[in-house]
Amino acid sequence: MNLFFGIGKILVDIDYGFLIDSKSFSAANTLLEICQYYNSTNTTTVKIKGYDYIADRMYQNLSKNSNIFLKGRLLNDGVIEVLDFKILKV
Repeated sequence: MNLFFGIGKILVDIDYGFLIDSKSFSAANTLLEICQYYNSTNTTTVKIKGYDYIADRMYQNLSKNSNIFLKGRLLNDGVIEVLDFKILKV
């Protein structure tokens, strides 16, 4: 498993939906802008995705421009699956 840790800002509103015929019941998707170095203007945009309990937490607690610390794992298609996150108060 490829673990990912990063700090970033949510760029778009959370897209929340229910899955049919899947082992997961719900999913949340959004884009995260990650700063590559401290005090740097170089940023990378990645797609993040959460399932079930994490998807519910993402939908309830995150919004556009939220700053978060993210723990996740890299999936085969370059998407980061969220395992846990903390909202940063800036």
